[in-house]
Amino acid sequence: MVPVFGEVASVTDETYHYRVVITHENGAWLADVPQLAGAHTFARNIPGLHKAIREVIALVEDLPDGAEDSLDLDYEYRIGIPEVEAETRQLRADRKRIRQEEDDLARRTDAAARTLVEQYNFSVRDAAALTGVSKQRISQLVPRKESAERFAKPQARKKSARTGQRTTDAGLPSAGRSASAEGSGP
Repeated sequence: MVPVFGEVASVTDETYHYRVVITHENGAWLADVPQLAGAHTFARNIPGLHKAIREVIALVEDLPDGAEDSLDLDYEYRIGIPEVEAETRQLRADRKRIRQEEDDLARRTDAAARTLVEQYNFSVRDAAALTGVSKQRISQLVPRKESAERFAKPQARKKSARTGQRTTDAGLPSAGRSASAEGSGP
């Protein structure tokens, strides 16, 4: 919910929502929060203004330390050029929509990867092809159980009858020296 003139800002899940009107006058950017008396500030650039208005809101509302990051601000830019205002407003809305779609896509990809690998026992390579991401990404999303188990517990080391090298239970060479290297001196 985005408050409009005369409305009180809403709070949901520790996120505070405010409407901020930004104007540009005499080389400075000015910000005003219409629903909070005394909540206005200025800066030389927009990023500095965004930081400053968050601090002002936190002070006026007497929010807890660090609450600035939880503010959800709806910026309305009034720069005096209607066609530019309309286009930049649409660009910001499109970018917000795309970020939300990317977040949704990432969640769905994670769920599909887990289902394919864990429930249906597809290989990482096949799951990658089916979901349209790299096999490395699938490996990040769904670590293989045997890899996780191998690194989770130490493995007994034994000598291979065939090569004489020390190996782990999984048959991998151990980090120590091989049997042939052990017998030879410096």
